[in-house]
Amino acid sequence: MNVWKPIALCFAAGFVASVGIQVASANKNPDPQPSLTGPCFDQPNMAHAKGSIEDAQSWLGKAESNKGNWKDRAIVALNNAHNEISNGCNFANGKP
Repeated sequence: MNVWKPIALCFAAGFVASVGIQVASANKNPDPQPSLTGPCFDQPNMAHAKGSIEDAQSWLGKAESNKGNWKDRAIVALNNAHNEISNGCNFANGKP
């Protein structure tokens, strides 16, 4: 048996695997599109801001202590911001 055939097959398999890994990593979107449902369905920037606020609310919920009442104040501010974004999207969509 020719020794070069198994070597060539190993190199070909390695090449295919490396291309597959590169393609798979290129398809990952580091900044995924926000869900375009709800009141901000046609406004991707507002929807993204709303999603970021929801992420911040989740992280604050996991924070250990209240930090001198600042955690609670931040939660209230984020809730207000979330409501204002929803109100703005509703207004842009012709809803009161």
